[in-house]
Amino acid sequence: MRDHFVDQAYIDHFRREHSRIHQAVRDVEHELHLAATSRDDERVATRLTQLRQTLARHFNDEDEGGCIEEAISRCPSLSREAVLVEKEHPMLLQLIDRLIERARSGFVGCATDDFVESFRRFAKTLHAHEAAENSILERAFGTAAYEEAG
Repeated sequence: MRDHFVDQAYIDHFRREHSRIHQAVRDVEHELHLAATSRDDERVATRLTQLRQTLARHFNDEDEGGCIEEAISRCPSLSREAVLVEKEHPMLLQLIDRLIERARSGFVGCATDDFVESFRRFAKTLHAHEAAENSILERAFGTAAYEEAG
């Protein structure tokens, strides 16, 4: 028999992690908006770095036996899908590293349409990754893994 309180603890942890990631993405978007007038690329780079640190912690937790591993232990048929999701971690970190590098390249470039579009594509890829993680947890725990607030 499954322990509802244990299940809920995993789901709550996962929701907090994704909430932190979503907030970090919004922080970058806010700085990109400000950079259009302030030309302060360093603030964008700082926010991107903070997002990268948040992602690296999240991915490290997952890679070392976090919520996804617990989901697999409860529903082994999800293991193939989970492996594919976890294989995306290095790619996502490489993408954000490139954005950070561009933001720190020494010229005003973060406010350009190209940079903003590059970040939007990254954020879309990240959200798709999160959706795949959510799907795994929802099927393993039988509950919504993440519900974004308002």
